[in-house]
Parts: sequence; structure tokens; C-alpha cells
Amino acid sequence: MSNRLVQIALSTLAATLVTTFIGTTAAHAAAQSEVEPNYSPGKATALTAGTAMTGSTSGGLTYTDGKTKDYDYFSLSVSQPSQLALNFTFESLSGSAQAYTLTVCQSNSTDPEVNNTTARYTFTVTANQSNGAWLNDTFMTLPSGNWYILVMAESTWPSWGKQYSLTATLPSGNVEVEQNGNPAGATPMTASGYYSGTSQPLYFVTDQTVDQDYYSFQVDQPAALAIDFTVPSGLSSSANAYTVSIVKSTGSNSISYLYRYQVKGDGSGIAGNNMTIGTGTWYLVVEGQSSSPAWGKKYQVKLSLTRQSGVSYESEDNNSMQTATTLPLGQTMQGTSNALYTLNSTYYDDDWYKLTIPNGGLLGLSLTWTPRTSTAEAYYVDLQDSSGNILYQYNYDQLTGDKGDGTWLSQRGITVPSGTLYLRIRSQSDKYGWGKTYTLKATMTNTSGNWESEPNGTTATADSLSLGSTIQGTSAAAEQYADRDQDYYTFTAASAGNYKLNFTFPATSGTASAYIIKVTNAQNTSVKDYQLTANQSDGTWADTNPIAIPASGTYYINVTGLTSYPTWTKTYNLGVEKQADHPHDPVGAFEDASVSGQTTINVKGWAADWDSASQAVTVRACVGGDLSTGECHDLTANTTRTDIGSQNPGLGNNHGFQGSFTTAKLGSQQVKVYAININGTTGSNVLLGTKTVGVAPLPVGSFEIAQVVPQTTISVRGWAADWDDPTRAVQVTLCVGGDLQTGECHTMTANQTRADIGAKFPGLGNNHGFQGSFTTAKLGSQAIKLYGINLSGTAGADGLLGTKTVGVAPLPVGSLELATSPSAGTLSVRGWAADWDSPSTSIQVKACVGGTLTTGECHTLTANQTRADIGTKFPGLGNNHGFQSSFTTAKTGAQSVNLYGVNAPGTAGADGLLKTVTVNISSTAANVPSVQQADATSTPATTFSER
Repeated sequence: MSNRLVQIALSTLAATLVTTFIGTTAAHAAAQSEVEPNYSPGKATALTAGTAMTGSTSGGLTYTDGKTKDYDYFSLSVSQPSQLALNFTFESLSGSAQAYTLTVCQSNSTDPEVNNTTARYTFTVTANQSNGAWLNDTFMTLPSGNWYILVMAESTWPSWGKQYSLTATLPSGNVEVEQNGNPAGATPMTASGYYSGTSQPLYFVTDQTVDQDYYSFQVDQPAALAIDFTVPSGLSSSANAYTVSIVKSTGSNSISYLYRYQVKGDGSGIAGNNMTIGTGTWYLVVEGQSSSPAWGKKYQVKLSLTRQSGVSYESEDNNSMQTATTLPLGQTMQGTSNALYTLNSTYYDDDWYKLTIPNGGLLGLSLTWTPRTSTAEAYYVDLQDSSGNILYQYNYDQLTGDKGDGTWLSQRGITVPSGTLYLRIRSQSDKYGWGKTYTLKATMTNTSGNWESEPNGTTATADSLSLGSTIQGTSAAAEQYADRDQDYYTFTAASAGNYKLNFTFPATSGTASAYIIKVTNAQNTSVKDYQLTANQSDGTWADTNPIAIPASGTYYINVTGLTSYPTWTKTYNLGVEKQADHPHDPVGAFEDASVSGQTTINVKGWAADWDSASQAVTVRACVGGDLSTGECHDLTANTTRTDIGSQNPGLGNNHGFQGSFTTAKLGSQQVKVYAININGTTGSNVLLGTKTVGVAPLPVGSFEIAQVVPQTTISVRGWAADWDDPTRAVQVTLCVGGDLQTGECHTMTANQTRADIGAKFPGLGNNHGFQGSFTTAKLGSQAIKLYGINLSGTAGADGLLGTKTVGVAPLPVGSLELATSPSAGTLSVRGWAADWDSPSTSIQVKACVGGTLTTGECHTLTANQTRADIGTKFPGLGNNHGFQSSFTTAKTGAQSVNLYGVNAPGTAGADGLLKTVTVNISSTAANVPSVQQADATSTPATTFSER
């Protein structure tokens, strides 16, 4: 090596080679000394790793350049690829003049005496570097073999004749094997741990400013890849330290990049980036530059491959249809958007997946990632066919960071035909999805039937539709930023006439817009337009709204859905068929049927006869049967219906019907409405529809009798039944003084034989009568309401059958115990009286001589005397209800004495006769014998019962 080459190489190396030393040999032998002469490799002094060697430069030889030099060779055996660390010190010198040249080399001569070597690493050592600190962070990688360390000085250098110390160590562990600057020389890497290397070329020359270290590794099946890269310590955090890449060889040392990262001095640039990788032989490339502060320093790197059970992994490189990863339906796939490919100085990654669709249907996509509460753009997704036509497309501003749970995309209905499709997922280095792991799954549903084949957004790409067949489609846009999806279908009309559109979709409530349907000819001239609403999902609107095709030829159906419609991403069914030219049978629709009150049926619809469009058709509504067996009622379809005229040009507007009739058919009944063919025209009567109504849903019956059998017992009679099930007996509830919620209610069963009911209502039966009595606590004038209770399990509700009013009025109670005439014109009486409505009140009694309250001579007394026997006999009535008194009378001879109890004020009831006795009243005798009451002759006005 020339002095010029050595000088340039040393100046470059000294400025760039720094790394961290890890580990030394386990033991150190005693210090050694050089053995002169050692001026050639063949005479080299053996150097033991880890042992200090002392030597000096003196004597030497004079060479052709006229300079005296001393070459000290030391041989070092390297058994396996290793990193070499040197410690070189010498006597303290001042100044920055060159003191030594230090070279790591191999001999390239067969003559060991010839000083002919190949330098691997060469350093210029200056006088002020005597402590060897400059070499502490400088590492060299060496292949196995016999190596030499050469210490050289010239006689004019300040180190001449001075002593130096040299120590070489070989740290343990996995290391790069130089030369590994291309795939052919790559250092094999396993998953056994970290590999150490340095960014410094093996043949160090002045014009080599880049060092690439290749490591090869094998991937048996697609997996998740992680790179653990450690930079030397002490570097500036913002400085570019290394470029780390994953590449694949494409032959002749040509490579294709998969991932590439710029690693900073703080180690950032790789951490947090997720990667997936396919099968094959791959290479990790660590690139350093002489301008980097990491030049010559040691780095460490480790690779790991992981696979999760039940998950497949994208097989990078899959950046095109040709290299697409196969995505089986129903299989979870994991991938990452993280690659080298450059677009306008922005990194992006395309991940392609190949889908095989066995049968057309709805394709469901689940794309998930770690969500964030942000609308930052994350991914772009499109679905293409084998020709590269985009079927569906979702832009970055749709798949944003906050949609990571996958719900948004999974709700998009994607209609696909059978065959091979390709799914592309893209993210860019400036998007949230960059470097993140995502999971992907594709599933197929509703795979039976015929499906639209997107893209079909123009007449040129329209799907062919055979008359009488059905095709299924979905409104979901393929175009970026589109607020609508247009699906075109084409059919061939063999002749002019009316054609019917068969179009149905999932039921949705309300009248919001659902679809826009346009029928055009080959010249794009409109033939028929429809604006469908959500409540027209069953397609019956098309029965009376045909397409009038003017001539044979090719026609197109354009089905448009908008993102704002409730049917967006929903599946619809479409068909078209030719109708007979103006059918001879009547046409129309039975639109509605309802019941008013109990037995009035209301019907509505329209009917017409094309054979006599201006004439009103008779419609016949038949209850409980058909035209021959039902109870039929005729109406005329002659009311104005402009909607019928507009939908059926030439038919006219006056064909509506709406009317009511009373029926004797009770319970759940079918109502069939027929359009009667107009006399003298071709055709037959037509059933327009059948609807079911509930006639008399409430129980029926009658409240015939209600009376009080005396005091508080009420006797009732009537009948009740439920037409929904005439064989079962209903219960009736009689409520006194209120309704079912507020009254005093009593229940009976209407199951007694009443032949008159069965005769009056055939089919209802005889066993629906009721008759009975009950006691009530409600007194005075009371309304009694009779309710028929609806049979369980039938339609309807409890119903009021009738109301009657009765007087519930208990009279005062008591007794006339003694009545005498102690002297002429005098009458003495004794007894008791009370009113149960007010037991604490002392009521009045009236003793009427010789007649009643209106005809007799009446005397009023108050029954307020203490009678403990009454309180004992009638607990709750009290003791203060006795009376005893005398009064004069003008009546003489045998006279009747009628004792009345006066009803307590403010209570229900009336005055009542308590007892009648006969007393002989003398006009002369001083002492007339008394006449005691006799129960046998008394006549009580009411029956008293103890309470």
C-alpha cells in the first residue's frame, strides 16, 4: 500500500469509525513482547487475544523511498467470524504529528518473507493519541482465518524508539461476516438472538463512503415480521444513523425493496411499524455512510417472525394483481400498510388480495384496525375485476381513523357476480393507517339467484335481463365521492304493448324516497319514470302502472339509489314481463276494509273494464264466502280517482269505490270483493282481493231485568255471548254504582238455556242466558251496568251490554212492645226503633191511632231512651234507641195503632211501618185494661234481619 493511499484511508477512518464494545475474552494471559525480527507476515510475533503485547519501533530498514522504517507484524488466529477490538497505547507525546500507522491485514503472498499484504482496516495514529481512547469505540468485523496486525513507524516520527502496547480482543456472539455487501455474500441470520455489525467497509479506501451489510433469512410461510434494531449510544437523536431495509434478490445482485426505514440517532424510525412478509429467502440490509456519526460503530439487530392461530398473513410483496395474496372466504387475514414504493415523494403501500366467488351474491367486507377518536384519513379500498374495472371504491375520507371497528364498511352492501375479484387496500406514509396492523375478512351471503355484475353504471355496461326472469342488485356506489349508485339493465321487447316491472325491496316504514327508476329506449328517450317510496316495497304498485312500450327493440332500466335513502346498500329484486294488451277481464284493486261500530263494514278500492272504459263497473263485496255462498253487497265504482287515470292512460278517472254496508255475519270474517264484468263485453268477473275483518268483536247480549228483592238483594236476568266462539259461555259482570274499575262488581256465567236466543240468532246457540241475585252494600238509587267479558284468546274486548237503575233502600227497624189506655182518652206506648244507616242517631217514631201516616191521628216520639237489651241483642246498633210515652187521643173504642220508624236524615231509605196493634180506648173509665202487642196480629212492613 502506498503512503498516499494509507494517509487518505487513515484520515477517513479516524473520523468515522466508532462503536460500542460488548464483551471480551474470558481470561487474560501474562503480557508478551514482540520477537524481532517481525518485519513480514512470515516472521510475525504470535498475538493471543486478550493479552497485552509490548513492542517498540527502532532499527528497521531503509527502503527505496530513502526512509527508514520499522514494521512489526503480529499474527492473530480468528476461528469464527468475529468483531475485533484493539487497544493501542504508547509513551506520552505532544503535538499532532503522525506517530504510527496501525493496519489490520491478511497476507496475499505465498512467500512469508515477502512483505505483501492486503489491508482491511488502516489507521493513522498521531502523537496526542497515546492513551488509545480513540480506538475504544472502533470495531472491525473479521471473517475466520489468520490475520495480522501491523504497527509501523518511521525514524523521523516522534514515536521512533518508543515503547507501545497492543491488545486485541474478540467479543463473543453473532456477528456479520464481511464481505457481506450483496445478497451473494449475505451473513445467514437465524432467530437465535441479536447480530452485531459495523457500518464500515472491509476494504477501506478513500472513495468508499457507503457500507451495506446483508443478512439473509428464510420465511417458510407468511407471518408478521418485527425488527429490533439498536443503535450505538451517544448519538445525536436527530441525526441520520442507518438505513434499514428488507429486500428480495431478483438475480445478479439486483434487489427489490419491500420495507425501508431511516433510523435516527435515538433509534427511532423502525419501532411501532408493523410488517408482514411472504415466503422465500429475504435479506435484511443495514446501510451506513461515512458522513454519519454511526460510521464504524457497532449496531445490533434481531428479527422475529410470529403467527397467530386461526389468522392468515398477507404475503408481501403483494403490490399487484399478479402477486396478490389469496384471501379465502371467511378466513381472517392480517396485513400492514408499510412499504417502500414511492409516489410523488410520498410512500404508499398497495396490498392486493385475490377472491374467488363461487356464486354471485352479497359480499361482506370486514376491515378493522386500532381505532382513534379522529377523522384522520386511514385507508383507501377498492374492489376490481380481472380486467381492472373498479366495482366499488371507498376513498381515504370515508375510511378514517375513527372507523377502525369495521362497522362502517361492513354495512356497505356489495353485489358481486361469480368469478375472480381483487381487493386492494392502500395507505400512505402521511395517513393514519401507515405502519399499522389491520385485519381483513370477506364473506358471501344471499348467494342464490341471479345477481347484477358491477360496474353497470352505463348503458354500455348494462346487465342483460331476460323477460320473466329476476335479477338481484344493490344500491352501493363504485365511484369516489358519489352520493348515488346507478344500475343499468337491458331487455328486448319483441313487440309493442304493456310491460310490467316487477320490483321489490326490503320493507321499510314511512313515505321517504326509496328508488328512482327510469325506462328508456336505445336513443335514451324516456319511456316511463317511477319514483318509489319506502312503503311500496311489495311491488304491488306495478300491477296497475305498466310500461307502455311503443315499439319492439332494445330498452334500458336505470335503477338509482341515493346514500340519503333508507334503501341504500339494501338488496332489491328486479324483473320485467310483457302484459296482455288491455285484458278483457275487469281490473282494479281492493285497497282497504274496516268495521265501524259492530256490524258496519267499510270497503275501498277501484275497478274498471278496459272493454268499456267509460262505464262504471259494479263491485260486489261478499262476506263469509264467494259470489255464490257469501253475504254479498253491491257498490258502484264511479268515484273520481285521478291516480288511476294517470297510471292507466285511456282508462279514465271515474273508477273508484268507497262505501259501507251492514252485515249479519259476525266474528272474524273474510270479505271478498269482485269486479263484475260489464254485460255485453268479453271477460269474466274478477276477484280483486280478500281482506279479513272482525265483525262484532265485543260480546253481545241484553240486560233484561234488575229489581230489588227487598232491602239489599238485587235480582237480575239477561243473556250474553261472543260471536268469536259461540260454543263457549261468557261471563257477565254486574257493577253497582260504577263501572268495571269503580263499581261494586259481581260476576255470573251466562250458561243457562234460552231457546229464544238460539232461535233469534241461528248459529249462536241456546246456552247463553243468566239469572241470579246478589246482595249489595250500595244503598239508595243505584245504576247497575252489565258487561259481557270477552272470551280469552279471541279478538275484541269487554263490552257494556246495558244499564238499569234500582232503589236499594233498607227501612228503619224496631218494635212496638206495649200499647195501653190507662185512662179515658189516654194512650201509653213502649218499644224501640233504629236506622242501620246511622246507628248512632236516635230516630223518631210516629204512633198513628186509627189510621196510617196520612189518615190516622199521629203522635211523634224520639227513640232515645237507654235500652241495654237492644244493644246486647244487636251488637253495633247501640243502647239509645228505646221509647216510652203517653199522650191523649180523641179516638175512642177499639182502634188500630200503627208504629212507624222515621228514616234517619241524610240516609238512604224511607219511613217504615214497624208494628200494628189494636187498643180499646175508653171515653169514661178511669182505668181501661191495656192491650199488649201480639206478634200473631202485628203486621210488620218490612222483614228485619239481625246485622
